[in-house]
Amino acid sequence: MSHTRDKGVPRLRAVSLVTLVASLALWAGSCGDTSAPDRRPEVITALARDVAVGSYTELEVRSGTLLSEVEALCADPSDDTLQAARTAWWDARTPWKEAEVVKFGPVVEFPERFGPKLDSWPASLTAITELLTSDEGLTLADFALKGAYKRGLPVVEYLLYAQGDDTLTWLAADARRCEVLVGVTADVQANAGALRDAWLQLWQARLSDPTTDSADMWDTVQDVLDEWVNRMAFTVENIRSMKLGVPVGDTSGGVPMPENLESRYSGRSLRDARDALAGVARAWHGGDETQPGIAALLERKPALVERVSQLFVAADAALASVPEPLEPSLTDDRASIAAAQEALRLLQVALQTDVAQALGVTVTFNDNDGD
Repeated sequence: MSHTRDKGVPRLRAVSLVTLVASLALWAGSCGDTSAPDRRPEVITALARDVAVGSYTELEVRSGTLLSEVEALCADPSDDTLQAARTAWWDARTPWKEAEVVKFGPVVEFPERFGPKLDSWPASLTAITELLTSDEGLTLADFALKGAYKRGLPVVEYLLYAQGDDTLTWLAADARRCEVLVGVTADVQANAGALRDAWLQLWQARLSDPTTDSADMWDTVQDVLDEWVNRMAFTVENIRSMKLGVPVGDTSGGVPMPENLESRYSGRSLRDARDALAGVARAWHGGDETQPGIAALLERKPALVERVSQLFVAADAALASVPEPLEPSLTDDRASIAAAQEALRLLQVALQTDVAQALGVTVTFNDNDGD
């Protein structure tokens, strides 16, 4: 069958035929004991249900709370209602960032492609200013026709945080500002619900039993396992290179670029990074006995499981050691950022080498497109 996918998101490319052959050989060797049950179907089913659907369900709930608090703020502006709206925005980020490891399915695939609609960052001041100063429509139907930088959580963040202590005065100065805030938040809530529904109605089955759909890119259980393990490594890499590396100046000759920070206005950049890492750790550890993660497939390699688990702990501790907010640390504490990047690099390498080899995973290239 064909391995083509919809336009816009290229299929992950295999690193080399040598890697594929070696990986398959290792997998065959690990399955030599035919008395041991194959837990891969159980694990990919749990990952689809608990990591993907679980996170998106929580996102839908929290985005609904965000919309309610934003509506309350605009109906009765006060320090309390502003703080409640900011807290709701902050809380909605957690399940969304934890689901960053699920960078496949409707979050990236056309025609839905919910990722850019929910979180195109860094925020575009040009797009937001145009939205605020124009007479563009603000219904859900109107937002469905808008570009990504006029939609999503970064736009809500800008409206709630960018003016700092003057936010209430700024919102009150022009009724359009609250109209935009409510409209864009309603769009976030609608897309969060649609993303959850897409997984419940179609993608959960596809990623639990890849034989159910002949039109997608997953033919076998191993194909789905490959996807998860590669996405785990890519997410760690993206935290290291995109969330930390680009702002600290890794791609600009050492010159900090704070304008490229994620969640800059709220000061949530480091929390975003830690939440994304927590999502990868959740895919690794799983939950209770009914929620196995990738580590459950390595029961006969306890030393490897323990080492990788400790690398997760070390990476999170290194991120926690970077002084918050991240923006001043780009110049004042570059050493702590470098230490966090190194801890993330070690985890990424372990996932792409030791874990991938132990599970017969075909290692692929990161197709990150910045969304």
